[in-house]
Amino acid sequence: MRKKAGNDFERDFFKLMNNAVFGKTMESKRKQMKIELVSCERRLQKLINKTTFKHCTRYNDNLNAVELENKIIKFDKPIYIGFAVLDISKTLMYDYHFNIMKKHYGDNIKLMYTDTDSLVYHINTKDFFEDLAINPNLLDRMDTSELPKDHPCRIAERKNIPGLFSDETKGAINTEFCALRTD
Repeated sequence: MRKKAGNDFERDFFKLMNNAVFGKTMESKRKQMKIELVSCERRLQKLINKTTFKHCTRYNDNLNAVELENKIIKFDKPIYIGFAVLDISKTLMYDYHFNIMKKHYGDNIKLMYTDTDSLVYHINTKDFFEDLAINPNLLDRMDTSELPKDHPCRIAERKNIPGLFSDETKGAINTEFCALRTD
């Protein structure tokens, strides 16, 4: 359905639908909080006296947020699906990095950043798109449908084909890059 989308909204909507389903398969039930908004002083005192009480935030005289520990955690999300998707993604990413990009560029390529479904490279080459054009191994793994219409590497039929990498810059060459890291 995403491939047949007629506009950006429809394409983004179907992408979000897939991402939302995936996100639900990876939801951590252990990290969920139980918070109750309380405006009654008696109810507030009752919650504070519970053995599961963790924290209270007072917003004003009439509103408090009480955080309680979850006594029972119900594991009702299919996390095995999410793990399987991530493992398949890792396999595709490592295969592309080591068996395609590293094999072709050797020491002339450096992986700057990676995520679940993206790679950012610093490549020492005269012309990356010329490399794509003359090397089928590189081009076969790329969705080049968003490149300009007159671009020699553009293949419109590859639009949104699962498993292909796309150029998020649509043919523009990045000269600067900054990534933030969290521990």
